[in-house]
Formats: sequence, C-alpha cells, structure tokens
Amino acid sequence: MLVLGRFASGGQPETLQLRDLANQPSRWPDAVTVRRDADFGGGMWVKKGQQVPVYFFDGKDVGIDTGNGRLAAIGPEDCDLLEA
Repeated sequence: MLVLGRFASGGQPETLQLRDLANQPSRWPDAVTVRRDADFGGGMWVKKGQQVPVYFFDGKDVGIDTGNGRLAAIGPEDCDLLEA
C-alpha cells in the first residue's frame, strides 16, 4: 500500500485507490509483480512472482509487457499495482 505524505484530519495517512491511478501515468510504478501464472496464448505468458513493466492502467486493466515488447492485460488484483 502506498502512503502519501499528507495526512487526513484524523491523523491517518491517505492511501491511493485504484481510481487514483486510472489514466495517471505519473503515478504508475515502472513494474509490478504478478500474483499468479497467466497464459495469454501465442507464446505470451507470465509466471507468479515475475516482475513486468507497466504500460497502462485504464481503471480496469493493467497493460504489461510479457516479454519482447509483447503487451497483454491483467486485472489489478492479479498484480501488486497499488502496493508498488
């Protein structure tokens, strides 16, 4: 979980939500860690624990590089997008 430097009135740090990251490239991590194996077909796959570059997040899907510049989409629940 990413904690921002500002504090809410109750003294608790603000945390990012998925909506805070949607279409905001400056807030995305360079890479995320995949939480489960995924086979996208055509030789595109990722393994649990693999770190992959992030190319987009539209509020629903995280665009990742599965290798050799081949892009695929996974759900934010399938990676550590918020934590990263």
